[in-house]
Amino acid sequence: MNETLHRNLKNWSMPVRDVVWSMPTYYAFDNGGPLDRLIRWAARGPYPDCPDQLVEAAAVPIVWTFTSPNRRMRDYATKALVQLLSGSLAAVPPLIREFDGVDDPYVIERLAVVSHGAVLRGGPKAESAAVAVAKELKRVAFGATQIPNIITRDAVRGVHEWCARHRLIDDLEYAATLPPYGAEPPAQPRTEEELDRAYGAEKCPGTDSKWPYADVFMSVFMLGDFGRYVIESKLQNFGDIPTPPIGPEPPFPELDRVAEYPAERAKCWVFERVLSLGWTPERFGEFDLHRAPQPVSGTGHKAERFGKKYQWVALRELAARVADNFHMKDQFGGRPRTYAGPWQIYGRDIDPTLPPPRRLRNEHDDNEVGPTFPSDEEGWWNSPGPSYEPGDPPVDESWAIDTGDLPQFEPMVRRRDESGIRWVVLHAYHDWKERIPEGEESSTRRRRELWSHVYSWLVRAGDREALVAHLEQRSLMGRWMPLGSDHTDAAYLGEAPWAAAAEEEEPDPDREVDTGDGVPSKRIEIRPGWEAYYWEGNVLDCSIEDGVEAEVPSRVLFEAGELDWMPGTRTWRGPDGSPAAEYRHRDGHAALFVREKWLARILRSSGLEMVFGWLGEKRLVETGSWRLVGDWTEINAVASFAGGRWTFGRRRLARRSRS
Repeated sequence: MNETLHRNLKNWSMPVRDVVWSMPTYYAFDNGGPLDRLIRWAARGPYPDCPDQLVEAAAVPIVWTFTSPNRRMRDYATKALVQLLSGSLAAVPPLIREFDGVDDPYVIERLAVVSHGAVLRGGPKAESAAVAVAKELKRVAFGATQIPNIITRDAVRGVHEWCARHRLIDDLEYAATLPPYGAEPPAQPRTEEELDRAYGAEKCPGTDSKWPYADVFMSVFMLGDFGRYVIESKLQNFGDIPTPPIGPEPPFPELDRVAEYPAERAKCWVFERVLSLGWTPERFGEFDLHRAPQPVSGTGHKAERFGKKYQWVALRELAARVADNFHMKDQFGGRPRTYAGPWQIYGRDIDPTLPPPRRLRNEHDDNEVGPTFPSDEEGWWNSPGPSYEPGDPPVDESWAIDTGDLPQFEPMVRRRDESGIRWVVLHAYHDWKERIPEGEESSTRRRRELWSHVYSWLVRAGDREALVAHLEQRSLMGRWMPLGSDHTDAAYLGEAPWAAAAEEEEPDPDREVDTGDGVPSKRIEIRPGWEAYYWEGNVLDCSIEDGVEAEVPSRVLFEAGELDWMPGTRTWRGPDGSPAAEYRHRDGHAALFVREKWLARILRSSGLEMVFGWLGEKRLVETGSWRLVGDWTEINAVASFAGGRWTFGRRRLARRSRS
């Protein structure tokens, strides 16, 4: 990029820059121009043989796209830049310095998120550069002139967390990036009534012109979606009780006296802050009103107006100030929680560790994005199961209670790959469904279906036999046994399951099972063997259309087995550098595998043993209504793995009926 242009962009104020730069580049994404080509080039990275100075020079104009409220461009450019910089981590500190002093929190926020993602992906191969990123990002993002931002702070903390985990910095350096951050509490704004008198619809009486402040005012107030579903949902996590500035915590009030942070106060603060940041209808009203609509995806992702950008900037500043100065409430309105990061309020909006999905053209020559991870091909990892073809002869109701074609248990849990290596399934879901013949009415079809779940649980050595005996007397139906933690829009894929964002705030009280069964009670502590990651595709990340999912060994196994994520994949390597855990997924089938020898070593060294459960159903359903046809078969089985040896219980097949 021309150095003069970069210098001018850096020196202009945010509203001026948005008029002079962000408006003209609003449609740069997918238009085939220079910025679009540069983003595409970055998304195909990294380029480890490319000089760091060249990578930095290429990154500068991409960072400037972060000023845009066109979230489709901004979000894709975020992942493209992480892809580029992860292979040239030494280019990140000077890039951060280039943007020191920029007054747009949208830019600093995303640059911080990119830095976090680049360290998580490229840090293992460039540890000294990762430390330099952490120090430079903290210096710039925590600078005295920076507007507090809940996402920027989290990225600074996250980079330091990774460095501390790898013993590159000490605990004191990491602790210095933890909340609270000392921001002043939000000032008392004018009331909604006062703001309505100053900026409401009555300001344009007797004219046909549009009310100048309509877009922002109606979005924040008057049952607007941003006010109701964004501001309220984020601030309701905090109580209206300030934390003491110094000294011990005072007694917390009784539950019925805890009020939420006032929604009206939050909305009024956001509206006033939008104006003080420089948004005016004279600058942005015409563009926001007449901007050409871009193709709208099935998820509702869209390029936003400039007013919405200023609303997000204001909200994230408000959330930062409230988090520093007010107690969090627990999820049920009771005692306070300790604020640790924006994942607690679903405040993270993009996972920078996910690779940018492929950009495609559909049959109408419209732009589309493909899946983040393509569907895994069939192979050794697929469970042995039936194949229901549309051309098969029709079946009657007795089909669902015929058990002759049901798979055996051991192949559901143990597999051998093409190299002869044994793998163990920690969690799996398989759904064998009959496909509807093309051209046939789905509502008239009776469809064959067999679904199957595999679970795994860790127990202390000595408790395995009691748990197995307990489970062999019961059905697993109803999900009553403990399930792995579910990290939805919280921990990034590159953080699961070790980071603070993946920690459970409260231990699951259902992780103990009483196996008394008529004899003296014996309570067994149980830990699931897997945890689930999911990043939704229909919320804030406008670079993806479909949600991204993965499963990873539970924290106990992950830490004991010294696993490391292989960036850009859903695979984790062991201490010897070879894959030790893999998540595979294709339509209707998903499974998490670990190497059997790796698992045996971890269990032995940790004093643990493992129990496996199998649950499934064979049934006939009416496709249109999903009602079951006739009776069906329920499948249960239990196995265990201890001391490197397997024990498989018998399949228990039960006929079920609606009566």
